[in-house]
Amino acid sequence: MSIPPVVSWVVTARCNLSCPHCYVAAGKRPRAAELNPARRLAVAERLAAAGIRAVFLSGGEVLLLPDLERLLAVLCARGVEITVCTNGLALDGAGARRLRESGVGSVSISLDSALPAEHDAFRGRRGAYRHALEAVAAARRAGLRVNVDATPTRAAGRGIGALIWLCEQAGADHLTIKRFRPGGRGGANAAVLQLPLAEHRRILDDVLAHAGRARLLLDVQDPAFHCYARWRGADPALLNPAAAAGCLAARDWFAVQPDGTVTPCPLLPLALGNVLDGELPTIFERSPLVRSIRDRALRSGRCGRCRHAQGCGGCRAHAYAVSSDPAAEDPYCPMPEEALR
Repeated sequence: MSIPPVVSWVVTARCNLSCPHCYVAAGKRPRAAELNPARRLAVAERLAAAGIRAVFLSGGEVLLLPDLERLLAVLCARGVEITVCTNGLALDGAGARRLRESGVGSVSISLDSALPAEHDAFRGRRGAYRHALEAVAAARRAGLRVNVDATPTRAAGRGIGALIWLCEQAGADHLTIKRFRPGGRGGANAAVLQLPLAEHRRILDDVLAHAGRARLLLDVQDPAFHCYARWRGADPALLNPAAAAGCLAARDWFAVQPDGTVTPCPLLPLALGNVLDGELPTIFERSPLVRSIRDRALRSGRCGRCRHAQGCGGCRAHAYAVSSDPAAEDPYCPMPEEALR
């Protein structure tokens, strides 16, 4: 049973923001169980030695780590593709150049609305919008590829067309629209943040309407998006091919949490083991949870009877957050009932 080639390493739960949708529930201080710099370095070495192809470094806020450049050096030396995920508050021109010189190829910057006041209110920090756009500009000047991450909620980000235009003007290469999942702090705030499913479908339709015409790659972090696009008659060739496999958990990517715990994805808080306690291949080979997640024939409910099951699989994190069952149906699937048969 192979190791997924991509890992999202949640390096720290320390953050300079306290956003209402944060699945890590990050805050001002690192957690007591977080790895120290020496053990983080050991994690980087183990990931590199395991043949991981790409690492997304996320948090919390990665740029607050004093030992970040040491981690980057280990990963870069093994040829690992590195993306740093940030809210942009701490990324200026000098910092962007250091990332590029350290071997980072791309950054992913959070921007949840095309409206400054809306983004600032959602992030709880005046000037967060300005800092995010300045970070995009700094990364571009440094030669980094720039992805913008947006998570539409009832509180921010419903104007997808305006957000696409803003990202084009800013020079971003890629815009990822993330489906809100009710995990971490987002679970406590789900009632006020989760969009009605009909509005989520409208957002998907807006993305499809711009696909092929926008000056950047558009993507939706929803495992059903490619199936939905085909059902709506859209050309899949206009979409990000990396998202065509549906739910990537434990198949194409996995996560390492701040204490070294290995989970099927960053948003699915079910432990497979600890990266420092054993070899990664062994963790994946011996896990019944990994086998059940990879076998999409084991889904229940709508996911169990859906004809698109093998191409989608439903979001396991969303299913677990709502039902406490990682094999349950995806409760926020955008596909209407008639499209399942």
